[in-house]
Amino acid sequence: MEYASADLLNDGAGRFSMGAEFEGDIRRSWEIALGDWDGDGDLDAFVTRAGPDGLWLNDGKAHFTNSGLDFGDHDSLQAKFGDIDGDGDADLVNAQNGQCRIWLNNHGDIVEGSQMIGPGYFYSCELGDLDDDGDLDLVLGTGDETPNQLWLNNGKGEFSKSEQTIAGNLTQDIELSDFDHDGDLDIFLGNRLGRVMVYRNNGKAEFEFAAKSPLVMYTQAVYVFDADQDGDEDVLELNYPNEEDDILWLSDGEKLFAERLNLSTIDAERCAIGDVDGDGDIDIFGRRPWLLQATRQED
Repeated sequence: MEYASADLLNDGAGRFSMGAEFEGDIRRSWEIALGDWDGDGDLDAFVTRAGPDGLWLNDGKAHFTNSGLDFGDHDSLQAKFGDIDGDGDADLVNAQNGQCRIWLNNHGDIVEGSQMIGPGYFYSCELGDLDDDGDLDLVLGTGDETPNQLWLNNGKGEFSKSEQTIAGNLTQDIELSDFDHDGDLDIFLGNRLGRVMVYRNNGKAEFEFAAKSPLVMYTQAVYVFDADQDGDEDVLELNYPNEEDDILWLSDGEKLFAERLNLSTIDAERCAIGDVDGDGDIDIFGRRPWLLQATRQED
């Protein structure tokens, strides 16, 4: 069965209505990344698909039209926006089955000769300043049993591979967050075969294993945010629908995976995190347009 994607608009109170459908075919899509590609002040949408990828431009009223730019047909899995070359506009990194493409943006056009990383089966990607030099570095999660990779940016959008690798086990998703509050970005890995794994950064893009979730799950996605608003980072673990419960792990300030909250299934491979209904706390928005509530449970 194939589905067409559409955007849901929030009225500010957590009530959603259908917005404009994307113009053109975006069926068989994997993920949508949002960023201001054309620099007009609104969020555009890059769609990864089991088919040709595409960039849809927003007119500022949530109406999206195909940009017509050619991003190829590479069975893409995940993409992220970021100013990779430091010129002030939004570039793209695109994890694909076989390679990872760096798409540099020049006033809305693709820069010819943008870097390609590979070969490799790259399932996930994330951008962040890992070595504290002011530019965006790259973490690539592999979709096989080879180690995950770190690529460091020279500030011009050119990446070189770090000698360090990060162990994983079919890494489906990557989050970067400063869980130990020492001023640098640490790595969280959501692994398809295994646990959520956390690696601590020493500030120089040198990582050591720090923690792992207590349960072995079939993790599809991981999100790091302060769910209970107590000043430390909590972890949401999305597991494959119909296989395992989704879990919110609460930190107690010392132990990262201190308390487990089982959620009724979010029924989605990905979700969105934010204050959907404007009440000052964090909501979790999954495939179904409802707000999820969780209560603490004793093991």
